[in-house]
Amino acid sequence: MVRMVVAGSLRPVIVGVGVGLAVSVGSARVLERMMYATSVHEADVYVLVAVGLVAVAAAAAWVPGRRAAGVDPMVVLRGE
Repeated sequence: MVRMVVAGSLRPVIVGVGVGLAVSVGSARVLERMMYATSVHEADVYVLVAVGLVAVAAAAAWVPGRRAAGVDPMVVLRGE
């Protein structure tokens, strides 16, 4: 149950991180012209932010997943 909830929550997060990375790499050339004496092509920052976002999303999905796993299935079915 926990795996199902976390996996279902992480799919849109991973798609969003992928799109965000593509847009940020694409717009880096424009930003590099505006910023002086800095480099916008630092891969470690991109990786750190992407991993951080996925980790926060996984933690946010894990709590409801654990709560859902603790509920007796018969009680849920009886309630409907």
